Amino acid sequence: MDSIKKLVGYPMKELVPLITDLLGDGKDVIITARGNSMRPMVKNFRDAIILTSYSGGADVGDVILYKRESGSFVLHRIVDKGEDGSYVLMGDFQTVREEGIKETQIIASLSGYIRKGKTVSCSSKRYQRYKKRWTKSKTRRKLYIKLIGLGAYTKAVMKKLFHA
Repeated sequence: MDSIKKLVGYPMKELVPLITDLLGDGKDVIITARGNSMRPMVKNFRDAIILTSYSGGADVGDVILYKRESGSFVLHRIVDKGEDGSYVLMGDFQTVREEGIKETQIIASLSGYIRKGKTVSCSSKRYQRYKKRWTKSKTRRKLYIKLIGLGAYTKAVMKKLFHA
């Protein structure tokens, strides 16, 4: 990249026009992950996501940035396709499916992410194994979410006991 401008604190609705322009010019866009819906793959405000121009024909397991009917922008994984050609999406850290997402709502697709300075490409074998296991296993997803919740609960209890 010729120059990098750090955009911090801007809402997604203000960043998306800039992101779309850059993607339209054939450039990839790297932004800091916001929210917890795609854990464990990306962590809120720690990891960055690499977005690329969406060329159509997304498949189950792909991660896309899309605009909800409400106007909010979300990065989720395709877990199924509807009979009408729409997509069924869900964050990796969620158990509720979002149905009826149309191709016209898709802004970009995920081509990789950056964690602790290391880039993980969505075409890498490591990522492909993760994608396959995470997309297909509802049990693994639910167990992981419960373990994270238990960890947070334990941390809160320990904090109260030892910092009271």
